[in-house]
Formats: sequence, C-alpha cells, structure tokens
Amino acid sequence: MTESLIIKGFWFLPNNDKDRIPGTLLFIPNEEIRLELIGGLDFKIEDLLQTKFLETVHGISHEGEKITLLYCSGFGTLNFSGSFPLMNYRCKYLIKGKHLSSPSEATFSSTQVDFTLLYEWYPAGRIKYEISKKGDQNKINISIDDATYWEDVIKIDNDYSIKFFGIANFDESFDRKNFSLKQNTLFEVISNSKKSVFDLIKKIEVFKQFLSLASLSTIEYSEIQLYDNDDYHLLKSGKKVINPSNLFFIEKRNILKKPSRHEFLFTHNDIGEIFIGIIIKWYETEQNLAPIRNHLIESIKNKRVFTSLDFLIIIQALEGFHRRFINSGRIKLESRIIELYSLFNDVVKVNRTPLDISQVVGSRGYYSHFYEKDSSVLAGVELFNLTEHLRIILICCVIQLIGFNKDLIAKLINKNQNL
Repeated sequence: MTESLIIKGFWFLPNNDKDRIPGTLLFIPNEEIRLELIGGLDFKIEDLLQTKFLETVHGISHEGEKITLLYCSGFGTLNFSGSFPLMNYRCKYLIKGKHLSSPSEATFSSTQVDFTLLYEWYPAGRIKYEISKKGDQNKINISIDDATYWEDVIKIDNDYSIKFFGIANFDESFDRKNFSLKQNTLFEVISNSKKSVFDLIKKIEVFKQFLSLASLSTIEYSEIQLYDNDDYHLLKSGKKVINPSNLFFIEKRNILKKPSRHEFLFTHNDIGEIFIGIIIKWYETEQNLAPIRNHLIESIKNKRVFTSLDFLIIIQALEGFHRRFINSGRIKLESRIIELYSLFNDVVKVNRTPLDISQVVGSRGYYSHFYEKDSSVLAGVELFNLTEHLRIILICCVIQLIGFNKDLIAKLINKNQNL
C-alpha cells in the first residue's frame, strides 16, 4: 500500500461481464483510488449531471489479473466535439487478484499484514551473524537457518486465531555483484470459516490499535494480503500454494518521525510471559472498550498542533472508562477523576504533579459546554500539560484492564521519557 499502481484493462459490472469498457485504474497512496473509463458502466446521459454510485466493479487487467473495486462514486464529463463521455469513479477499496460479487461476500479464510513498527516491537531474529578478527583480517559469518523459523499462534475466540511469524530472505543480483538480506515480522488473522474482507479488516484494526498503544505512535499498513483456501495452485511436488489477493485503500499517512524502539511504552519482550492473556483480553473487551480505546489512540497520534479538542478527547475517555468499568451510577466528573487518579498512586509520573480537580472540571465545562471562563480554566501550555497528565492516567486504566499488574504499569510508565 506504499507504491503507486497504474492498471489498464477492461471493466464491467458483476452481473454483466459481456459489457466491458476499456479504462485505467490509478492508485496513489495517501491520495486516491480512481478508475477512468471511456464511457460508463450501465451509463445513462443523466449520469453526467449527478453522482453515480456503484457498490462493486470488476476488472481484468492487461496482464489478465482479476480486480474488484468497492464503493465507487462516479462523475462524468462530455466533450461535445467528441463522440463519447469520460467517467471517473473514486473508489474506497481495491482488491487485486480476486472477483467479489459484493462487499459482504464471505470469501476469505485469512489475511496477512505487514505493519510499520511491528518488527521493532517483535523482532524476527532470523538472521544471525558473527564477526571475528584474526590479525588484520575481519571475518563475518551471516546465516539464515530454516531451524530459526518461528511462529506464535494465539486463539482469540471460537472463530479466530492470530499469528505472528518471522521471515527472512536472501537475494542476489544476476551477476552476483550485489547481495541483500532482509528479515521482518508479519501478522496474520486466521478464521475457521469464510469471512468477508471487512470482517477481517475489523480484526486487524483491533491489533493495529494495540500496536499503536504499545509504540505510542501512529501505525500504518505496509501491505495487506487476503487468502481464500479454495483458490490455489499445485506445484510439481504436489504442494498446495494459496494464491494471494492484495488489498488497497487510502490511509492518511503521517509524515512525522517514527519513534525508536526505546521510546515504546512496551515491547513484546517486556510482556512476553503474559502476552497471550493480554492480547486475548484486548480482543475480548473490543466492544465495551471500543469508544474509549478509540479516544486513547486518537490522543496518541502524532500531531503538529495541540488544541482544546485533544483535552476533551482524554477527559471524555476517562469519564467513560469510569462509568463503564468502575461505577455506572450518577456521579460527578470530579469524583470519577479523583478515584481514577488515586488508583495509581505508586506511579511516579501520575503523582509528580498534584492534580487540581477544579482546573479539570472548569476546563471541561468551558471547552465542552461553553460556560463562562474563570480562573480555573486552563489554556495553552498549561492545558497541554494537564492533558498529558490525564493521558498517563488513561493509559494506566486501559493497560490495567487488559491484564498489566500495578508493578509492571509503574515500571513501564516511570521509565518512558515521552510520558
């Protein structure tokens, strides 16, 4: 999903593969998926005057590859000196390698994902090297042993499992002048039954948020591949190889600097012994925790400018967390924040600055309900510092809920220089 695509081919509707129209599909990462046709699909002259919506469009590329486009909005132009209209369709999803009859079609058995920062969080460790010195001579031994292959499979519910595994590759140029070694960690969602593409996207989005929390950073997709166990080819050896389909959609990528591994809140190594329980709990609480988790991840995103909305996101998430997981009664915001604050007295970065509850409540009332401004209302740097303080409390609440004990929470929070 990081490289542009230009695909020329014929395009048609799922229920009408006889009426094929030539055109070009353009995928520009972070910008658009756009199909330009000479003429239109199921075209009527009034389509030039209004937006035309097509749920599913099929294509056959000039290389014979199947293409599916989902949720396409079309708009047309007509040059009266010419004899045909041009239609442009902006599409939300592109699947390269498969025809789907509709977005909800249950077709895929698994999806394999390459996330940014996943390798840093859970290193592959497949490539080994040794450097030795004898006199003035240096000797470097580099190896990839198949015995070093590993995978970590976790059953998260009755229907789904997730898998982490390390890969390693060795490449050389035709003239053997250049060599390259690469290793990576990939993530996979596996289902016991066929699922729609959006069923699988939902599962990988949940882990994406977990990785965002772990790294305190915005995580992006590098590549997403979908697999249908019934779509395969056989090697001469008789081995079955499942044909992958590639999924593309537009992500608004953040160009700010990514953190290094030592800046993460925690890595897999930090929680290795309890990771299975934590990730299962993360998925189990998906529905109840979703709005709070969404607010937390939004607060983690790399941003150039701080606004009062960033404060409101945190305070609403804290209030919602207390109401949903501690006390659902009619309690004032002041009491909810005090109780959450007191839960983490042993975390130095929670207690390093006394929390002025009047400032929390006053600022919430002013920015959320537009009350009159008084001395309790903070702005600028003071509001930013309060927001950062409250965000630490929210992080503590969420990771404790999914299985981190208080000693580990204090250790991770207190050592992190970015909190």
